[in-house]
Amino acid sequence: MRTIGTTPTLPSPRSRPTRRCSTTAKSSGIDEIRTWLTTTASEYTFTRTLVRADAVDDETWVVVNHLEGYFPGDVVDLRYKFTLGGDRISELVIAP
Repeated sequence: MRTIGTTPTLPSPRSRPTRRCSTTAKSSGIDEIRTWLTTTASEYTFTRTLVRADAVDDETWVVVNHLEGYFPGDVVDLRYKFTLGGDRISELVIAP
């Protein structure tokens, strides 16, 4: 395992975000993904640890990251399923 990022300075529990997140994020297109990254994904402070990365087949990978921080639930293991199309990601599904 390898830690990505740095340990955040976390706000007090009273100032925690209260916005709910969906359990599965699925966006398509560059603009939708950019919007998700600059809004929902940037609202919370967390650390991320790479747990594993597995090739399902020649075009599909599943990467598991362990997140801890100030977001609803405080701790989650997220699975990032990447499907490749040529030299690009054709689909990305992020789910617990």
